[in-house]
Amino acid sequence: MAFTDIFNQILNVSDPNDPSLTSIQKLLLSSVAERDISAQETCHLLLSIPLYHSSRPFVSLNLSEEAARWIRGTGRREDGEDFTTIEDAGRTTNSPLKKYWDRPNELEEFSLFKLHLTHKYVNGQWKKCKNENVVRIWPRPSPLRNGHQWEEFCRMKILLHVRHRSLQELNENNVPWSTLYRYHLGTINADPNDMLGHPIDNEEEFSDEESQDEHIEDDEEEEFRYDWMHLAEMGPNARIVGSSDLGTRDIDRNHDWINDARQHYSDADITDAREFVHNTSRNWKNTKEKECDSIDYQNLNENQKKILDRIESHYNDILGGNQVEALKIIVMGTAGTGKSYLIRAIHD
Repeated sequence: MAFTDIFNQILNVSDPNDPSLTSIQKLLLSSVAERDISAQETCHLLLSIPLYHSSRPFVSLNLSEEAARWIRGTGRREDGEDFTTIEDAGRTTNSPLKKYWDRPNELEEFSLFKLHLTHKYVNGQWKKCKNENVVRIWPRPSPLRNGHQWEEFCRMKILLHVRHRSLQELNENNVPWSTLYRYHLGTINADPNDMLGHPIDNEEEFSDEESQDEHIEDDEEEEFRYDWMHLAEMGPNARIVGSSDLGTRDIDRNHDWINDARQHYSDADITDAREFVHNTSRNWKNTKEKECDSIDYQNLNENQKKILDRIESHYNDILGGNQVEALKIIVMGTAGTGKSYLIRAIHD
């Protein structure tokens, strides 16, 4: 799943009043921290080798958005179902529905689903694909008839399979979507490709796997906690036990690590790589030798001297047999302010 898809899912369930940092943290946790990366995948990433090859592109169709996206504080729109824009300044992207409504006349007979199944929107134009796309629909409302998501299910079925140019054209009189669904049932059922499936009459028709997945997702949403929260509860001597089968799986053992990587590089590149490792190792040794140089306490600035004097005073109190509490100091500062130099001075 692309970062944009993951980020859209996070934003759809986020509180608009939350700071943007919260959503970005969730994106990183969902895309980086909460997945295992195999040894083969790691090598492919390092060597810039594609992770997969597919003859059919994937298309994500988000029907929860009807209007275009705008930068906050820009753009205007008229009242009505068409959300007609007056100014283009500040507009970022159109919604999938808006792109479909603005399709050229030669694509008039295409439904929303059929158009995304056979075409792809590139640089403001619809291009026909050699093979059919794999279309993913979002959101996925419950197909339970007369359930709490029944109207949304009927709305999405109509939008996907009934040709239209605007929401007003589909539902001019604002009748319930379930009524329109019954009216267009023949057209909807005539489409052999149905991603949302057929309606169901009772909850027992749900599969056990779907119910279990939905229950797990609800629990994760309620009990979501950042990694640093778990780490903060661990004591100083906590043992983090982790098990991994990376490198022992069939996908790892059956991969030709040496020859597969060599075919992407010439002999000169491989020779340069050895020289790079040698130079990097030498530079690292030189850096470590510089760090081991003696500390000149005269070079400490005023704030560094205050901290060092406070630690020295506390140490003398302990040597004098005085009852003192444990000293706790946090050394903070941006890069280049001398934190490491101060810590080495305290250590010495």
